[in-house]
Amino acid sequence: MSAHRKLTANQQRVLEALRQGPGALSAYALLERAGFSGPSQVYRALDKLMGLGLVRRLESLNAYICCSGSGACRPTAFAICDCCGHIDEMVDGPLAQCLQCMANHLDFKLDRAVVEVHGRCSACAAPGSPGHD
Repeated sequence: MSAHRKLTANQQRVLEALRQGPGALSAYALLERAGFSGPSQVYRALDKLMGLGLVRRLESLNAYICCSGSGACRPTAFAICDCCGHIDEMVDGPLAQCLQCMANHLDFKLDRAVVEVHGRCSACAAPGSPGHD
Protein backbone atom coordinates (compact mmCIF):
# COMPACT_ATOMS: atom_id res chain seq x y z
CA MET A 1 0.00 0.00 0.00
CA SER A 2 1.47 3.37 -0.98
CA ALA A 3 0.28 5.02 2.25
CA HIS A 4 2.77 2.87 4.18
CA ARG A 5 5.70 4.53 2.41
CA LYS A 6 4.58 7.90 3.78
CA LEU A 7 4.54 6.79 7.41
CA THR A 8 6.95 8.17 9.98
CA ALA A 9 8.78 5.84 12.35
CA ASN A 10 6.28 6.63 15.13
CA GLN A 11 3.31 5.94 12.86
CA GLN A 12 4.84 2.63 11.80
CA ARG A 13 5.41 1.68 15.47
CA VAL A 14 1.77 2.41 16.32
CA LEU A 15 0.46 0.54 13.27
CA GLU A 16 2.64 -2.47 14.06
CA ALA A 17 1.52 -2.49 17.71
CA LEU A 18 -2.12 -2.43 16.59
CA ARG A 19 -1.52 -5.28 14.14
CA GLN A 20 0.10 -7.40 16.85
CA GLY A 21 -2.33 -6.44 19.61
CA PRO A 22 -5.22 -8.55 20.74
CA GLY A 23 -8.11 -6.61 19.19
CA ALA A 24 -8.57 -2.91 19.83
CA LEU A 25 -6.04 -1.07 21.98
CA SER A 26 -6.33 2.16 23.94
CA ALA A 27 -3.85 4.97 23.34
CA TYR A 28 -2.22 4.20 26.69
CA ALA A 29 -1.89 0.51 25.83
CA LEU A 30 -0.20 1.62 22.61
CA LEU A 31 2.05 3.93 24.60
CA GLU A 32 3.30 0.96 26.64
CA ARG A 33 3.47 -1.57 23.79
CA ALA A 34 5.35 0.69 21.40
CA GLY A 35 7.61 2.17 24.08
CA PHE A 36 6.82 5.84 23.53
CA SER A 37 7.98 8.44 26.01
CA GLY A 38 4.70 10.36 26.06
CA PRO A 39 1.08 10.18 24.89
CA SER A 40 1.35 13.10 22.46
CA GLN A 41 3.51 10.97 20.14
CA VAL A 42 0.88 8.23 20.12
CA TYR A 43 -2.02 10.61 19.52
CA ARG A 44 -0.21 12.38 16.65
CA ALA A 45 0.54 9.02 15.02
CA LEU A 46 -3.05 7.84 15.51
CA ASP A 47 -4.44 11.06 13.98
CA LYS A 48 -2.34 10.56 10.86
CA LEU A 49 -3.16 6.84 10.61
CA MET A 50 -6.88 7.58 10.93
CA GLY A 51 -6.57 10.27 8.27
CA LEU A 52 -5.02 7.70 5.94
CA GLY A 53 -7.85 5.24 6.62
CA LEU A 54 -5.50 2.67 8.17
CA VAL A 55 -6.87 2.87 11.70
CA ARG A 56 -10.34 3.46 13.19
CA ARG A 57 -11.31 4.66 16.63
CA LEU A 58 -13.99 2.61 18.35
CA GLU A 59 -15.85 5.23 20.35
CA SER A 60 -17.64 2.82 22.67
CA LEU A 61 -14.35 1.19 23.70
CA ASN A 62 -12.20 4.35 23.56
CA ALA A 63 -9.74 2.23 21.59
CA TYR A 64 -8.21 1.90 18.14
CA ILE A 65 -8.08 -0.91 15.61
CA CYS A 66 -6.46 -1.50 12.22
CA CYS A 67 -8.72 -1.42 9.20
CA SER A 68 -8.66 -4.03 6.52
CA GLY A 69 -7.64 -2.76 3.12
CA SER A 70 -11.27 -2.92 2.02
CA GLY A 71 -12.40 -0.76 4.95
CA ALA A 72 -10.07 2.15 4.36
CA CYS A 73 -11.93 5.42 3.91
CA ARG A 74 -15.32 3.70 3.62
CA PRO A 75 -18.26 3.55 5.99
CA THR A 76 -17.53 0.56 8.18
CA ALA A 77 -19.34 -1.37 10.88
CA PHE A 78 -17.64 -3.25 13.70
CA ALA A 79 -19.29 -6.16 15.51
CA ILE A 80 -17.95 -6.17 19.07
CA CYS A 81 -18.43 -9.20 21.33
CA ASP A 82 -19.20 -8.00 24.85
CA CYS A 83 -18.16 -11.39 26.29
CA CYS A 84 -14.74 -12.13 24.81
CA GLY A 85 -13.89 -8.81 23.15
CA HIS A 86 -13.56 -10.24 19.62
CA ILE A 87 -14.09 -7.59 16.93
CA ASP A 88 -15.08 -8.19 13.32
CA GLU A 89 -14.94 -5.47 10.68
CA MET A 90 -17.81 -5.38 8.22
CA VAL A 91 -17.46 -3.36 5.03
CA ASP A 92 -20.76 -3.43 3.24
CA GLY A 93 -21.75 -1.63 0.06
CA PRO A 94 -25.47 -1.35 0.95
CA LEU A 95 -24.59 0.03 4.39
CA ALA A 96 -22.43 2.70 2.78
CA GLN A 97 -25.22 3.54 0.32
CA CYS A 98 -27.78 3.76 3.12
CA LEU A 99 -25.62 6.08 5.19
CA GLN A 100 -24.89 8.25 2.15
CA CYS A 101 -28.61 8.39 1.30
CA MET A 102 -29.46 9.50 4.85
CA ALA A 103 -26.72 12.12 4.74
CA ASN A 104 -27.96 13.40 1.37
CA HIS A 105 -31.50 13.64 2.74
CA LEU A 106 -30.18 15.89 5.51
CA ASP A 107 -28.01 17.85 3.06
CA PHE A 108 -25.03 16.66 5.10
CA LYS A 109 -21.56 16.00 3.72
CA LEU A 110 -20.47 12.62 5.07
CA ASP A 111 -16.70 12.53 5.70
CA ARG A 112 -16.51 9.26 7.60
CA ALA A 113 -18.80 6.82 9.34
CA VAL A 114 -18.09 4.08 11.84
CA VAL A 115 -20.96 1.96 13.09
CA GLU A 116 -20.45 -0.15 16.22
CA VAL A 117 -22.75 -3.00 17.15
CA HIS A 118 -22.41 -4.87 20.43
CA GLY A 119 -23.53 -8.41 21.18
CA ARG A 120 -22.04 -11.87 21.38
CA CYS A 121 -19.93 -13.66 18.79
CA SER A 122 -20.96 -17.14 17.66
CA ALA A 123 -18.53 -18.82 20.07
CA CYS A 124 -19.88 -16.92 23.09
CA ALA A 125 -23.51 -17.33 22.03
CA ALA A 126 -23.17 -21.10 21.52
CA PRO A 127 -24.97 -23.35 24.01
CA GLY A 128 -22.61 -24.38 26.81
CA SER A 129 -20.27 -21.42 26.37
CA PRO A 130 -19.55 -19.15 29.37
CA GLY A 131 -21.25 -16.23 27.59
CA HIS A 132 -24.43 -18.18 26.75
CA ASP A 133 -27.51 -17.33 28.81
